[in-house]
Amino acid sequence: MRTRPATLGDLADLRRLHALLQTHHAAADPHWFKSPTDGETGPNTFAELMARRDNHFILAEAGEPPRPIGYAWVEVVDQAETPLRRPHRSAYLHHLIVEPAARRGGAGGALMAAFRDVGARAGADRLILNVWEFNAAARNFFRAQGFEPLQTRLWAPLAAADGLIS
Repeated sequence: MRTRPATLGDLADLRRLHALLQTHHAAADPHWFKSPTDGETGPNTFAELMARRDNHFILAEAGEPPRPIGYAWVEVVDQAETPLRRPHRSAYLHHLIVEPAARRGGAGGALMAAFRDVGARAGADRLILNVWEFNAAARNFFRAQGFEPLQTRLWAPLAAADGLIS
């Protein structure tokens, strides 16, 4: 098991792995998430994101020859001072996915270590990620990695059944 920065030569693997992530989300909440066939990541999306200095894509590889089995997308985010908050720099984990057959083999932990390393090298004062409530396995994994809730985001649908919208 090893991790390394992704390159433009890895775009096909990033798209393949991202399709696994998107499929999982779309199956859990099809009203919010598109399936990969509904809203497939365009061929240039990852290349455009990789071109930004604040984005870091990390691949986890296993086997001989090494084959990508997961990836993490980390963005370094600077928040300016406001009247209510102090300025800060964080490392934000947008995506983390490991192929189902490779889970529980250390790839997720290796990607999290790479996430921490990106944050440390960037001088971040915190690591931040979001996890969907429907994804109990991810919530448990991130808690085992030392993450705890920072904020709770609530929602409610506006539906005709509620008499709110006609």
